[in-house]
Amino acid sequence: MRKVLFVLKSVLFVLGISLVGCGMDTGTVKVTLQDAPANVEKLEVPIVEIAVHFVPKGSDKKAADEDPAEASNDPQKAGWRSILLEEKTFDLIALKDNPVDIGSLQLGEGKITQIRLVISQEKKTMVTISGQQFEVSVPSNVARINKNIDVVIGQETLIPLDFDVETALKETGKDTYKLDPVLKLVEK
Repeated sequence: MRKVLFVLKSVLFVLGISLVGCGMDTGTVKVTLQDAPANVEKLEVPIVEIAVHFVPKGSDKKAADEDPAEASNDPQKAGWRSILLEEKTFDLIALKDNPVDIGSLQLGEGKITQIRLVISQEKKTMVTISGQQFEVSVPSNVARINKNIDVVIGQETLIPLDFDVETALKETGKDTYKLDPVLKLVEK
């Protein structure tokens, strides 16, 4: 779990750094991902989306969960913005002390109001415990964080996410596991 938290923190950190270093009228948002529990050797989770909901300064647009994320080049456009641009499988255990940068984007002045992580329903989530690999069911494939995070022009906004594996991964029977995604924002 700490690995997942560390990875998510790192993802958020990277997202924050990226937003800071761009143009004069934008800020960089950088996202990192981390975490893992002690007895799990691997937890391979195919993630299809990590997105942030952006509201430019002076706007009051609300985030609708069903709205699709997009990879817009307009730093002032409100709505869901993709950070993870293509599906990727992450071993959350490997991220414990080694957070990974998910991506970054340039945004105008405003606020990130939500962060959304979506696990693939097409590909299998797998866990390795004591050298044995097991398929993990994922009944709810979306994790969200509702938090206002300021995006400041000329600064990097780091968003370190932690995928809380210790809370999310449950043994439901002999050699059967379930993942209820728990995403946390790592406080600085």
